[in-house]
Amino acid sequence: MKLNHLESTHSIVLDDLSGRITALECGAGASGVNLGISCDVNLEIDGKERRAPNGGLEHFDFQSVSEVVQSGDAQFFQSPTGIGWQVPVNIGEVKAFLVYKLDRYSAAFAFSIKFLGRQKSVIRDAELFFKIALPTGMWTANIPGNGLRKQVPIELLDKEVGISAVGELRGSSSVIHLSSGTKNVVIWPCNQVEIPEIGIMCLDKNQIQLRIETNFSSDLSVLHDIELEVLKMDLSIPHYEAFVPVFQGWMRRDGFVSPNTYKVVKFQFYLQLLYLFDLLITARILGFKNTI
Repeated sequence: MKLNHLESTHSIVLDDLSGRITALECGAGASGVNLGISCDVNLEIDGKERRAPNGGLEHFDFQSVSEVVQSGDAQFFQSPTGIGWQVPVNIGEVKAFLVYKLDRYSAAFAFSIKFLGRQKSVIRDAELFFKIALPTGMWTANIPGNGLRKQVPIELLDKEVGISAVGELRGSSSVIHLSSGTKNVVIWPCNQVEIPEIGIMCLDKNQIQLRIETNFSSDLSVLHDIELEVLKMDLSIPHYEAFVPVFQGWMRRDGFVSPNTYKVVKFQFYLQLLYLFDLLITARILGFKNTI
């Protein structure tokens, strides 16, 4: 099944039985970029939890489920930021939607999982593996904010390399820019619910694997639907140097701000509160009680 729309240059190809993505396409002919993609989902559900020896919680006696079966037709929707489809699936016994979006303002493609609420399942963690087949070429990677130099040939990533996520202490944006000649691909693991563990490695000359351990957990029986962002991708972006201001625009539109920006906004908010408080006191002193 192929999902596309006049608003976007990107097309999404899904497996008919599982609803999982199998390809992402942009353009046609020699200038087009087509990626073959396989996506494996593993959920750890139910079980128990206890205090870990070094702090935090650890889970035990949980079940691992990974079978994904589509349970209905893809449902089209629109939002202020773009258009999309949600595909109803069963991941083991967990009911969910695989959500595919074509965005107007940020990266062209976004993927998330929406778990349905009011079902008797406790999710302890969700881990996803993406195997991405790139077009034939000499691909190099730029992963700013991490321990790799610029323009690293992907063949050198023969062992998994960790990528700092957005919100971690190291301050990485977690964006991955891949290029070969005039073709460019961006993969952005972008999760605003939890801080995931991310790893990338090269499986073959033109194939990479992206692992995202989301660290997401939730008792689905006590909440309504909850959507877990997984990643965004774009096949129509420029080379790395020209991509930097583009990515900055994505972050602004998606609501990411630096600590300094947050401090300015917070200071302005407090100034407004003080101004309103001053008006209230002045009105009380002057006796205009009915105006407040």
